[in-house]
Amino acid sequence: MIESRCSGFSFKIGSAAIVFDGTDEQKQRYLPKYATGELIGSFCLTEPDVGSDAASVKTSAAKEGNHYILNGTKLFVTNAPRAGTFTVIARTNPGEKKAKGVSAFIVDADSPGISLGAKNKKWGMRVPTPVTSFLTT
Repeated sequence: MIESRCSGFSFKIGSAAIVFDGTDEQKQRYLPKYATGELIGSFCLTEPDVGSDAASVKTSAAKEGNHYILNGTKLFVTNAPRAGTFTVIARTNPGEKKAKGVSAFIVDADSPGISLGAKNKKWGMRVPTPVTSFLTT
């Protein structure tokens, strides 16, 4: 019973950015797997110094060739221990103020440089398990 409730939440939290703003390739690659539960998504926004203010994130994303290198720490990452993907909010343009310099990235959980911290204990929230994540991908 609990698991069935979680899978609906997992589908929505992992897929919303792809549904609304993803490329056709991303939609074909990820959405069917989210829908069947084969893939669980996670959302990485909250940070130690700025909370959940997306316009103030400090996690950086620097373009290197055809990919980005992400560096930062995220807190309360929903589904992290079971996630196959992370939607990471990161600053792509430090010169832009507020949300104009921020982007969302789909990061596969098996990407090098991702480490998960201890599970966070939160009142009234038993599932999905939030944790602290460290990114250097």
